[in-house]
Amino acid sequence: KQWYQRRVRGVYLQRTIPDCEESFIALERTIRERLIPNLLGRHCSDEERKVLSLPIRLGGMGLDNPVDSAYFQYLNSLSVTRPLVNAILNGEGDVARIDEECKKLRQVCQMEEFERKQSEKKIICDASPSIGRYLELNKEVGASSWLTA
Repeated sequence: KQWYQRRVRGVYLQRTIPDCEESFIALERTIRERLIPNLLGRHCSDEERKVLSLPIRLGGMGLDNPVDSAYFQYLNSLSVTRPLVNAILNGEGDVARIDEECKKLRQVCQMEEFERKQSEKKIICDASPSIGRYLELNKEVGASSWLTA
């Protein structure tokens, strides 16, 4: 529970502070040097770290790299909130405009999902043959259900 709360706080910081990637280097180092070795019983390579950032359903562990995600979190937040902030500052309270902004939010979420899937595909394509085979096996229906139960 405590780890989850810290993750939520970290995502909040990523979404609200521009150019904060460097602030998350120490956290990523801790994930790499403490959390992952405690989970796996050994240190991991750069390739394995990328695989561990994949969702469980794709063979990863869902351990996002906070340095990599900071920039995109901020851009997504900015694109969603900028029009609403402008409407508030300009005194526009038009409900139709707010509904339009909600549609933009859904589009941003879809774009974020698309970018995430592209990143996942790149990790899978760049994987070594042995890790690639592992990832292919884990994409089969039900392969990771025991991890998320």
